[in-house]
Amino acid sequence: MVVSNQSTLNNADGVVVRATLPPGVNYQSATPNSCTASGQQLTCQVGSIPTGGSATTTVSAVNNTAGDIAFTAQVV
Repeated sequence: MVVSNQSTLNNADGVVVRATLPPGVNYQSATPNSCTASGQQLTCQVGSIPTGGSATTTVSAVNNTAGDIAFTAQVV
């Protein structure tokens, strides 16, 4: 997941990203940010993103269903 701070004036502090994994997909790990899973709900603590910058979190999960998966995430 990539989160961008499009502000030209302020850093984005305390950034948290939440995503719902599809049924049959089990969260394994994330780097470099700290993520936790509760059922299918994934919460990642991104922290601060500088003005005009971005942060990337790579999520590893196991797909126990056939085919590709996709999910959406939102910054809260």
